[in-house]
Amino acid sequence: GGPSVLAESHAPGHPQTTGGTLPAPRRRGMPDQGTPRTVGAMRLSLPRRSPLPAQAASLLPVGERAVAWVPLADGGWAVAGPAHLALTGPDGEVTRVAWDDVERGTWEAGTRTVTIHLGSPAPLHLVVATNAPGRDVDDFARVLRQRVEASVVHLVRRTLPDGTRVSASVRRDAEGGLYVRTSPGDPGSPAEAAVLEEVLREARDAVGLPTA
Repeated sequence: GGPSVLAESHAPGHPQTTGGTLPAPRRRGMPDQGTPRTVGAMRLSLPRRSPLPAQAASLLPVGERAVAWVPLADGGWAVAGPAHLALTGPDGEVTRVAWDDVERGTWEAGTRTVTIHLGSPAPLHLVVATNAPGRDVDDFARVLRQRVEASVVHLVRRTLPDGTRVSASVRRDAEGGLYVRTSPGDPGSPAEAAVLEEVLREARDAVGLPTA
């Protein structure tokens, strides 16, 4: 099948995942996956996380703590923090993306690829290393979903008679400021422009932003 939707910038409290689901969370307690822990009379095994190299941890802005990470097939890392996603490849080049710039994320199990869809730049394709523990992938997918959804304060959508979807989403940036992002960015017709203006005004009004 097609890629699974990990995250989409919809309104909080209204999940909207199409095309699949997250990779199934791994069950804790599987043998030979981590350090055993005794709880009562039961002996459980907790899956290990990959250690995060100090160099990869430093990819995030100063003061931002890494909360999830996955090693990539090209030798780089994808590191998620509360406000940013940071990436590095074998050449050492660092890319940082604020969560409010992410429209959605998808997972293609067959190629182990996480695709980060941005507003206008080309999407980022992250191929997860085959030796990445399942817990790392699960944690990264969960944080990706949570942080993208947390950046969406309000969303207004309309569907035109021809099926075109237009939307205005109020996003919260890394500093806590609010702004509105519209889709599509460039209306293709006067009718589309009129509806886009309507949803933009409604979204701004809903959170107290100026509408004029």
